[in-house]
Amino acid sequence: MSAIRILGKKQSGHCGYCNSNNFKTIGVVCEKMKPSDYEEMMLLGWRRCGDYYYKPDIQNSCCKLNTIRCDAVNFQMHKKQRKVMNKFNNYLQGTKPPNQNKRQQRTAKKHMIQIPSEFKNLVVKNVTETMLNYNLEYQENCAQVTMNSPKKAAQYGNYTLNSPLVISSAAKKKGLQVNLEELSQHLASLLEKDFQNTSWSVINTQKGFINIKEEGKVNEEVKPDLSMEESGEPHTYSWKIVQDDFSEESYQLYKKYQIAIHKDPPSKLSESQYTNFLCQSSLVREQPSESNKLGLGSFHILHYIDSKLFAVGVLDILPSGISSVYFFYDPEYSFLSPGVWGAVQEIMLVSSNSYKYYYMGYFIETCQKMRYKAEYLPSELLCPQKCIWVPVQDCLKDKSHGFLSLHQTNQETSQQSKNPSMDTSNIDIESFIYSNAKILIQNTVVPLNVINERGQAILKDILTDLLEALGKSLFQKLIFSV
Repeated sequence: MSAIRILGKKQSGHCGYCNSNNFKTIGVVCEKMKPSDYEEMMLLGWRRCGDYYYKPDIQNSCCKLNTIRCDAVNFQMHKKQRKVMNKFNNYLQGTKPPNQNKRQQRTAKKHMIQIPSEFKNLVVKNVTETMLNYNLEYQENCAQVTMNSPKKAAQYGNYTLNSPLVISSAAKKKGLQVNLEELSQHLASLLEKDFQNTSWSVINTQKGFINIKEEGKVNEEVKPDLSMEESGEPHTYSWKIVQDDFSEESYQLYKKYQIAIHKDPPSKLSESQYTNFLCQSSLVREQPSESNKLGLGSFHILHYIDSKLFAVGVLDILPSGISSVYFFYDPEYSFLSPGVWGAVQEIMLVSSNSYKYYYMGYFIETCQKMRYKAEYLPSELLCPQKCIWVPVQDCLKDKSHGFLSLHQTNQETSQQSKNPSMDTSNIDIESFIYSNAKILIQNTVVPLNVINERGQAILKDILTDLLEALGKSLFQKLIFSV
């Protein structure tokens, strides 16, 4: 049986998607989890990170995290995805691609520019504070930092922010009157306070822009290295699936990816951080069988070009499909669009091994980085109110549902009943908890009703929350420990 350690009631915390502090979840730590039980949890909106399992409180959180899955058996590539796959195949065959256009060159440069994470964090902090003054929710594009070219840096400083313009535009859409000059000066003064005892300083504000100088830094022209892309030589590709154990080769690639793509400071990318994040799974492995050709549990799929590791997909293989946990790659291969390529490869892995679904985690309509998942069709979103699946295209046609009552967007799903396991209207909740909760105490499993009154009082409210999040079926299966 699967065993979980109770952490407590729903809590509020920092949201990594909009940078507010109103992200609410209920979470547990799992010491041992059957893949079939985890799949059942995913079908109710849960996800895992290492051995931590969590379910967002969508009703009360800042961002609406909707579970999304793709029907891999009926997957159809659209033009953009076919173009990426063709580009990869052409690269392997040694076919020279056409010259990059200006937009592609800017994208290649963007991956190579290193903006200090400490600087970006200060910008995000102060932009968020400024927006709260206007009752506006923080959006990622409100704190974009531009590193100026050497020529512009001499006139405008090393970095430029257009945050006042973006905030002003957002305020006007809500009917608020904002003085752009006053807004710019206010944000600049906040930044100056945090820039004390650092190498950064605000030079000036001009027409909604804030220009910032970094002492001792000279901006250099960054030119993308296109030598790999334009080599015109054939290459070999291979892949293999391995258990999710720590690997120095994968760890070094992970660090390279996080620093270049996500601008993470190297000091935070320790072996233990990588292991806890991507190698520490509590899913119990099950051997391959006729119905599960790859086996069940957590795995890494390693992708090689010319025998060099260039990408790693972290996967949970479950009875009905494959869940994508994380994907990272060598930034030197960014010209091949590895993110799109990797997702299509994993979808093909699902269908070619007689599985049905490709689980992509959460779709967040308000977050640019998470909206791409709706491009893999046909896909469905999990309705958080009924815990039933709704075609994603129906959900995006009319957004008046606020990504809560998704079932209303489709005539068929609007008539469906709530997932039976999540319907507690036909039971006495207190009696159900006392009759079905199994508590692990000193390696012994006991029913809740044999614990003393003080222990029962502590656990009752927590288990009530868990029943609401897990449903009746899972609640009866799991063993709880404190």
